Amino acid sequence: MNTYKPHEFADMLGVTVKTLQRWDVSGKLKAYRSPTDRRYYTHKQYVDYVGEGNSKHVKTIVYTRVSTLNQKDDLSNQISFYENGVSPRTPRSAGNQSPLHSGDDVAVPRFA
Repeated sequence: MNTYKPHEFADMLGVTVKTLQRWDVSGKLKAYRSPTDRRYYTHKQYVDYVGEGNSKHVKTIVYTRVSTLNQKDDLSNQISFYENGVSPRTPRSAGNQSPLHSGDDVAVPRFA
């Protein structure tokens, strides 16, 4: 069985070691403990957390753009391409944040 140190497991999940410690305390993702009371994680925990079909932990952000308003149809095609899927882990639209503007005179919204 593969085991991982907290810093290795944090890198695999894209979080910090501090986050893993908080998850351990809260019960979200309990760490195993060695006889010397050191935290460690198993490959099974990794698969259970980010395994196939478990997309609730993953966000996919897709950026589409065109250069001019005349290419509006192409923008629709780009969005359709991602929404209709090209792989089993297809991104889905979480809301369309696509103001159609051309030039630098328009303020672009910032997303939190």
